Amino acid sequence: MLGILRSAAGTWVAKGLLVLLVLSFLVWGVSGRLMGGLAGHDSVITAGGTKVSINEYRLAYDRQLAVMSQQFGQRLSHEQAKALGVDNQVLAQLVSGAVLDEQARKLGLGLSKDRLAELTREDPAFKGPGGQFDRRTFEYMLQQVGMRPEDYLKNRAQVAVRQQIVEAVSDGLK
Repeated sequence: MLGILRSAAGTWVAKGLLVLLVLSFLVWGVSGRLMGGLAGHDSVITAGGTKVSINEYRLAYDRQLAVMSQQFGQRLSHEQAKALGVDNQVLAQLVSGAVLDEQARKLGLGLSKDRLAELTREDPAFKGPGGQFDRRTFEYMLQQVGMRPEDYLKNRAQVAVRQQIVEAVSDGLK
């Protein structure tokens, strides 16, 4: 799944969508505060009614740091991560996601529980030795990345709805 996302992120359509998201970020007045921002604020990003908490930022940052550490074959320090721009990458991803989530909320888009279950069952990462969805594999894989099942399901639903919006926009560009 990550391989598909990585290959799709390199296309000119994805880059164009990212530019559109950044422009909409500027036009719509989405406010962003980095970690350690203004006292009394518990969100890093606010896009309309969609908020990204400091905790969500930290989790996304830690996950990105773990992925990059695995790619480099050693644990990256926070200084190395900053030099590589991990903080900005994570912030850009969260901004894009928040803008798409806000659009989905405004459009009333969602995902049924049945469709979410189907997408989860189809994920090759959760298939057991017999090629079928395996609950133990599901729980083990999530544990390895420090994610609870309910967090995965929430994230998976968000990704599916965001994908609907991106596909609709890219189909409109063709």
